[in-house]
Amino acid sequence: MPDIKRPNYFTSQFLVEKDFNDEQSYHLDTRRRLNRVLHTSGVADGLDVTRVSATQVSIGVGTAVDRDGREIVLDDPLTYTLATAGSDLDVFLTLAYREVLDPADAYTQAGLANKFTRTTERPLVQDATTVPPADGSVIVLARIRLNSSGAIASGSSIDPTVRTLASAKVAPQAVTSTQLADGAVTLAKLANDAQPLAFQGTNAITVATDNTRKQVTIGENHSARTDNPHGTTAAQLDTLGGANQLVTQINAGTGIIGRARLESAVVSGSVTFQNLAAGIEMFSNDIDPGFGTGALCVDLALDDLPAVNLTISGDTNYARAVQFRAEINRGTGRFRIFATRNIGSQAATVTVRWYAFKPQAGTDTNIGVGIVVAPGNPTLISNVTQTFTATVTNTSNTAVTWSVTEANGGTLSGTTPTSTTYSPPGISGTYHVVATSVADPTKKATAIVVVNADITVTLNTTNATVIRGATQGLSATVVNTPITGVTWSIAQGAAGGSLSATTGGSVTYTAPQAPGTYTVVATSTADATKKATCTITVPAVSISITPDSSTVTAGSSTVIRASITGSSDTRANWTLQSPVPSISPALGATTTFFAPGLGGVFTVNASAVADPSKTASTVITVPNVKNPTGEGGGKFAPVLQENIATQPPVLARALAPDEQTDTGEQAQSFVRPKKRSSPKLPPEPSDG
Repeated sequence: MPDIKRPNYFTSQFLVEKDFNDEQSYHLDTRRRLNRVLHTSGVADGLDVTRVSATQVSIGVGTAVDRDGREIVLDDPLTYTLATAGSDLDVFLTLAYREVLDPADAYTQAGLANKFTRTTERPLVQDATTVPPADGSVIVLARIRLNSSGAIASGSSIDPTVRTLASAKVAPQAVTSTQLADGAVTLAKLANDAQPLAFQGTNAITVATDNTRKQVTIGENHSARTDNPHGTTAAQLDTLGGANQLVTQINAGTGIIGRARLESAVVSGSVTFQNLAAGIEMFSNDIDPGFGTGALCVDLALDDLPAVNLTISGDTNYARAVQFRAEINRGTGRFRIFATRNIGSQAATVTVRWYAFKPQAGTDTNIGVGIVVAPGNPTLISNVTQTFTATVTNTSNTAVTWSVTEANGGTLSGTTPTSTTYSPPGISGTYHVVATSVADPTKKATAIVVVNADITVTLNTTNATVIRGATQGLSATVVNTPITGVTWSIAQGAAGGSLSATTGGSVTYTAPQAPGTYTVVATSTADATKKATCTITVPAVSISITPDSSTVTAGSSTVIRASITGSSDTRANWTLQSPVPSISPALGATTTFFAPGLGGVFTVNASAVADPSKTASTVITVPNVKNPTGEGGGKFAPVLQENIATQPPVLARALAPDEQTDTGEQAQSFVRPKKRSSPKLPPEPSDG
């Protein structure tokens, strides 16, 4: 075993860095060795944890010792923010020894880097849901309960009972006497709940210390009092404490711990009710079992059997001949017994035996509806669903309603009162599935869902109709990746049109001259397998023409309009089947038909300028008119009928009066004129 050495300094000695480090190590190692063998690890003083906000606590000043004997000192109160998040779970707050190099102590002279003149012992505060090890490697300060909203609801949510207190180690067989020495037990060494009852009241009392009497105000911090009775003996504590559970284990006269005082004390007695008549309730005077104020437990039993030393305990169901009950006053520590006789016409004497003992006070519990959602924190990809189940406690109504907090946070399906199936959205993010109790809508549990969605490319439009030569604006959106660029292309190549650019968030597409269906493709630059397409339809050119009127009187006119689709050029070339009428203009979206001075049926043709192969025609009818110079008061002029199928256009000519026909003949075709009749000779002049 190596010897323990410490530096030995002398005059003219040349000291180096190691000499000073050895000096430090000697004192640290010696003190820590002493701490390890004489003390257990834990909180030695202070380090109280109190609530600051829903996620913050304050750690008071104090000292602790870890298993290696290292002191952990907090000289100033520390406000700490919990790193653990979640709902309906316990978080353990721990403290550990740590050494750091503070930038304020950096040595900046002589060009030396990364050198510090001091080592700072700064405690490491951490929190986690796992139960800390009990080996003293870390010091547990508190267990903190986070409610269904993930918050520290109140100061009662912080439980300090999980902490271990540092204490002195007692060596084997070190206790050689059955008597506690005077001063071994003092008020300063007792926790508040272990203080004698006289010190737990609200009034000032007189304490005897060192044969003097001093008045002490109850509720003071005993360690801060100048008149603190640190020398109070076991006998004095027993005198002050009366029924205090700890103090009653010490013999009042000698301070010897007796076995009888280690066991729970049960006080018993009886009450006899004389002439207890049926239907009348009688009650006893106040009974003081001697336990003092606070919680008290009283059991009652019927003790009216004639046999000696027999007692009936519990409900014997003898037609419930006698009923009894107790009323306990916690403020005084006393109770009364009430009894009544249900049957029997004659009054009788009834004895009720009572048993009283003082239970140890525990924390009050407020029971409310509890909800747990499982799984609580899943991670999903966008095309995978997750089934959630809700468990509701402390109520017979275990149904819940389900919802998603975010407006576009996914969908729910297959929902039942206890489960639902969640389908995540297509965008990465954190979403919240909430189960709300039907029995108590204020109680909720939330599952935090992290969605890692796949890269997705979308276009502002997926289908468009673009006439040839026209344009269409397109823009792309890429989600679930920081690289949001795309490359643009046309699946049919140059025959499918053209694009204003091949990269960028938006482009302009120009349709080709040939009709057809084409596809514009946007491809993610982050992942070439992720694409979006827009189907472009370029329609063929079509033309139709419509006159404002299909019947026009001789010498009048009508407008004929062309309707052209599939092209931005809405003009038409206009022609006539016959030269008899006229049109103007010959090129345009409309033209005007001018009727001739005689009747007929005429055809107007039009071809689209954008595609001359696309044609249309319409027929204009000009009714026949009377010839004012004809015989017999005037006849109808002949009608010009176009033989569109076989004959070229023929000019109409005026007929001589002798060529005019009767009404029944006027409709014959101009291309097949009726044979002319011989001219009539004028009448000879008369002799008379």
